[in-house]
Amino acid sequence: MKTIDLRSDTVTLPTREMLEYMISVPLGDDGRAKGSKGEDPTAAEAEAYVAKVFGKEDALYVPSGSMGNMVCVATHCKRGEKAVTAVNMHMYKAEKGIFSPDLCGIVPVCLPHTKGVYDLKELEKTLKGGDIKLVCLENTYNFEGGCVISREDIEKILKLCKQYGAATHMDGARVFNAASALGISVAELTEGVDSVQFCVSKGLSAPIGSFLVGSREFIEKARATRKLMGGQLRQVGLLAGAGMYAVQHLSERVAHDNARARKLAEGIQDAKDISIDLSTVQTNIVKVDLHGALKGKDWLRALEEEAHVRAHYITDDSIRLVTYRGISDEDIDEAIVRIRNFCAAH
Repeated sequence: MKTIDLRSDTVTLPTREMLEYMISVPLGDDGRAKGSKGEDPTAAEAEAYVAKVFGKEDALYVPSGSMGNMVCVATHCKRGEKAVTAVNMHMYKAEKGIFSPDLCGIVPVCLPHTKGVYDLKELEKTLKGGDIKLVCLENTYNFEGGCVISREDIEKILKLCKQYGAATHMDGARVFNAASALGISVAELTEGVDSVQFCVSKGLSAPIGSFLVGSREFIEKARATRKLMGGQLRQVGLLAGAGMYAVQHLSERVAHDNARARKLAEGIQDAKDISIDLSTVQTNIVKVDLHGALKGKDWLRALEEEAHVRAHYITDDSIRLVTYRGISDEDIDEAIVRIRNFCAAH
């Protein structure tokens, strides 16, 4: 029986066309600065292209989303300065390094939110203190089922940040999924945000890496921060070129992943001993709450062994299912049947 792997879109593989493109690009040493850019022509081209797509002045390639967020926050903030975040924001909960006293040493100020949108009264109260350097956003919001922060809500947050002199950074790992769900461009969605990190190695199908976008001055500083963190690279055009190819040719297709996740959620929402808040299923993540005797990792283990469906652990009471280019409509139909039967048997 075929295993249907719904753990994460990080398992998405490159297309043959992308791999062929990668081996054809011109390369150079991106670690040898040539003005504000390195000598790898493909990396420079990719960064210029990505900046244009996002309506920003410049961009920078980094090896991972975690490094990208760390580089951005450490460029905005010095050690000991404060950044607003939330206890289940991915940067705070999963990535760790930004707020580790032993690494970046940025001081987290965790505020309440609803589906990734800060309580505006609490945010203003906090900003009034005058010592907040940065406000972090996440779109889509991973641990809330991949829900989307609307442009209207972003504008309210940006207005407060501007009023009190705080910069903004968006962890936009799946920002193309968010933009697709809202029916707007990534440039519209991220307008006014000082820095954005987005992954090309998830649903966009590139093998490795992320890009940062922002002002020319910010990206120049971020390039120096990247070097401090061990991210200075050599013939990186192989990877940056794959990221450019992904944005050019595969970014629009994430709408299919969003639709398949919705179909999956609707198909299993009334299965025995699970529940799904369908209002959060806006992109390619389905958060499933578990209510039976079988919990967390035991539930996942049994699902894989008995139904040949793989999912991802969040807590003992919740798991997630993620769609991506390698998951077809037929896979979704089969997963619905298998998960419903599995739930009925436990």
